[in-house]
Amino acid sequence: MCYSYSLKIQPSFYTFYKVSEIRLDDIYEAFPGKILPVIIRSKQTNVLVLMKWGINMAISKSLSDISPSNKVNKKEIAVVNARVETIEQKYPFRELVNNKCVIPLTSYIEWKSEPSKKVPYIFHGENYISVAGIFNEDNEFTMITRNADTEYSHIHDRMPYIIHNFSDYLESKKLNAQKTVLEYSQKK
Repeated sequence: MCYSYSLKIQPSFYTFYKVSEIRLDDIYEAFPGKILPVIIRSKQTNVLVLMKWGINMAISKSLSDISPSNKVNKKEIAVVNARVETIEQKYPFRELVNNKCVIPLTSYIEWKSEPSKKVPYIFHGENYISVAGIFNEDNEFTMITRNADTEYSHIHDRMPYIIHNFSDYLESKKLNAQKTVLEYSQKK
């Protein structure tokens, strides 16, 4: 799972994502709980907005009920990754599958567990890496993840869901989130 990434803002960033220029500094270490830039679609335009990484949700202290109607013995946790395989079935994601966002980054870190330590592996893109995400009305987002490609599975079993056609992904009105992400990640 991805818990850290970076974003280097080049002049090409704004044209690549087709967003208006606003002052952004390079982000050397993005981590859960931090306010970060994401791209959403509003009125047929890509919009750069700042949101907090991690969707807060209440869970039962006994973990027996994770429904929004249970108000007894709850504590809040921030969920920073959502599995594409179960995104349409699990609360709170099933209500958010149409609130799509793109998380721009230039590299991300996956940690491989070794017998005596964890070793960081840094993955870079040629330009920008566009990762599928979803957000809620509180301006919180979560990153969609998937099973790791075979060539990376020896490092970690999950990886960010990288999409190659972010505009089509944002514009998509399809309800099947897994199919939508799969469809737009495979387009070149």
